[in-house]
Amino acid sequence: MKKKKIKQAEIKDLNKKVGSKLKVKARSRLLFRSSSPKPRQKSHFKVKYKTEGFGDFEYYAFLDYSQELIGYSVIRKDNLKELLAKIARLHSYKEIKHKQKYLAKIKKLDWKKIKKLMDYNIVKITSSEKILLSIIEFIKENNESLGFISVSDHYYNSFSKMIEMSERRHNYLIVKESDIKKDSNEYKLSLVIETLLNLERNGGKRNAKPSK
Repeated sequence: MKKKKIKQAEIKDLNKKVGSKLKVKARSRLLFRSSSPKPRQKSHFKVKYKTEGFGDFEYYAFLDYSQELIGYSVIRKDNLKELLAKIARLHSYKEIKHKQKYLAKIKKLDWKKIKKLMDYNIVKITSSEKILLSIIEFIKENNESLGFISVSDHYYNSFSKMIEMSERRHNYLIVKESDIKKDSNEYKLSLVIETLLNLERNGGKRNAKPSK
């Protein structure tokens, strides 16, 4: 079967749709409609992007895991500024030297208000498929909205294959967690689910049930 070639004009068209400040370099059909419904055996694209502000995305979804736990968070555009103000003290757990002291400090944040500004869920890693399907279902239900989706590098390929098989309208930008620019707004938002996972894993008093 002939591979569909991505033309430069198509990339320019995508740039216009997601905002002039978003630069995308794609080498796969995930962001473009393809002529074949079958997924490829491995990932054939890498997204490079640069953002300033929030562009035209209507929601931001983040998939992450921490040892035996996996979870996601979804943040609507209307809640971004308020949420960012409340999570200014969050840092990447991997970069923290005194982790227990950091977690004790972070527990004191107003998590009740933070959780009201997003949807999230955390489950055991053995139920990872449930989390992946939940995000895909959300994307399908919001296929009229342009979305930004960050996926942990470990789950990137499996998630990409699942979404390719189930959702034909590619109205989203999907990136690896490692491709997010440090200190960007997207990076700061990704720290929310990362922090919740580590609080839960370390015995934090946190409701791991899905938000409503």
